[in-house]
Amino acid sequence: MIKIDIFSDFVCPFCYIGKAQLDKAIDELGLRDEVQINYLAFELRPDAPTEPGTSYIEGVMKKFPSEEYVNENVLGPMMAEAHEVGIDMRFDELDQQNTFDAHRLAKYAKFYGKDSAFFEKGYETIFKDNGFMADADTLVDIATDVGLDADQARAVVEDKEKFAEIVREDEAKAQRMGVNGVPFFIFNDKYSLSGSQGVEAFKNTLEKVNEEVGLIDLSADSKICGPDGCH
Repeated sequence: MIKIDIFSDFVCPFCYIGKAQLDKAIDELGLRDEVQINYLAFELRPDAPTEPGTSYIEGVMKKFPSEEYVNENVLGPMMAEAHEVGIDMRFDELDQQNTFDAHRLAKYAKFYGKDSAFFEKGYETIFKDNGFMADADTLVDIATDVGLDADQARAVVEDKEKFAEIVREDEAKAQRMGVNGVPFFIFNDKYSLSGSQGVEAFKNTLEKVNEEVGLIDLSADSKICGPDGCH
């Protein structure tokens, strides 16, 4: 069995793209039944808004010299890369949003083997539907979409202490490991790969995962999201 730990945040476009690239690599190598994926929580912006109304695009624009630069060098290439793995992203109605409750609910989903489905639906909610995952109703809708009980999911969302410690443990682990951007993939505790690097990079890593060596960083030209934005 190949264990893949993934530090990820729902509002990270490269996390969505990187997971799609990983899935494609797994399927092309015929390893679907040999892979176990474990999501680890990472908040890009713990101080992000819990109420809608703060534009994601406007936030991106503030980090770069011009709108033209953002379109040509940030969003354009990102959307093209997403399209290569079958993802059509949009940002026009997307708000900045806090994801702590989403990560807590993902931990609840994990108890039922639904965390991967929850993350996938979460990515779609944000980057395809421009939904707001800091909203309790949105989170409950995602939970029911992946087969979880609506009342239990709402109880988790409303009790701010439920699964909070597990989320904080993930974030503490990221700090100890020096993970400062996502996505960050760890294969069988031996290989690490940072960012969305393309299907071939994931295939090469999967093929090497059984080599008896220490943790190897294969992150040379990665595309990653960090506190200062996605690049």
